Amino acid sequence: MTMTQEAPTVTAQDILAELQRTTEAAAVAVGPWIGQGDKIAADQAGTDAMAGALACSEVFSVYVAINEGVKDEAPHLPHGKIIGSGPARFDLAADVV
Repeated sequence: MTMTQEAPTVTAQDILAELQRTTEAAAVAVGPWIGQGDKIAADQAGTDAMAGALACSEVFSVYVAINEGVKDEAPHLPHGKIIGSGPARFDLAADVV
């Protein structure tokens, strides 16, 4: 008898909780830059925090399909890159700040 390991089930609630964690990480990182007049530093802090949170995800992986940073010439998530290692996969459109 051969035992096979099934992939873990990912629920919508799991995905929403992970997206909330990712968004909160970016918001907390940007907080110290509010009112400082340095949009680039704020964008960089938020982008770094969001990228780090996404990379740690075991719930999903995202394909960065669209991001506003390219248009604004500001720090941004890498367009066309897959981030995360979870079994659920979807496209992400992001404007971190």
